[in-house]
Amino acid sequence: MRGRCVRQLTLPEGLKLPKVFGREGSGVVVASGGGLMAGGMVGKKVGVCVREGGTWQEYVCMPAKPPSACVLDQSLPVESAASFFVNPLTAVALCDVAKSKGSPAFIHTVGNSQLGQMMVKLAKSEGVTIVNMVRKEEGKTLLQSLGAEHVVVTSKTGWEEEIQTLVKKLNISVVFDAIAGDMTGTMMKMMPAKSTTIVYGGLSGATVGNLPVIDMIYGSKKMEAFYLGSWMIAGGMLKTT
Repeated sequence: MRGRCVRQLTLPEGLKLPKVFGREGSGVVVASGGGLMAGGMVGKKVGVCVREGGTWQEYVCMPAKPPSACVLDQSLPVESAASFFVNPLTAVALCDVAKSKGSPAFIHTVGNSQLGQMMVKLAKSEGVTIVNMVRKEEGKTLLQSLGAEHVVVTSKTGWEEEIQTLVKKLNISVVFDAIAGDMTGTMMKMMPAKSTTIVYGGLSGATVGNLPVIDMIYGSKKMEAFYLGSWMIAGGMLKTT
């Protein structure tokens, strides 16, 4: 068809429909299969997490042990408790990764996401400084109301220069990118030599591109990927206790 692009969508390998999605959630335990741990959870609000998915339904059956099921603060609203695991741990993990690379100041390309908002709240206690990127002024206002010190609006002319100024001022050598596509390469170009651009999402729907190959070769700029499961296996979970 003229003027239209048709994209064929395929399911990930091994995925069969119908399938219940969702890797985490929250609810009240209504019954147990016995045992001390399970019995102690009956009637209590818990958060659940499972890698294989299946939490977005009215009832689920989970092992009565962390992280599959964790008893939560009973005053916590279920809407907040439903994301008790992945985003909070990822917020802690990204701060930890940046500090381990010698860059307690870093850039986050999706500053007003749910994760980004958590990171802003966490920054002070974690001893990090975050340069938050947002697309609109409303996003900047929101983050500033949460205590964000540095927010760059990418829809405004000159945002790249603003980022580069902050990179030098704060001695930034790490950027976390959840957009991918050309954004990954754009961020790498603005970073100093021996810096690391870490991709942990692909909101653009495109593969990583626009990479500055010369900078990577002669400036020792690196691109890495972040996966929460790998961080936990490597000992990250111990740092949250």
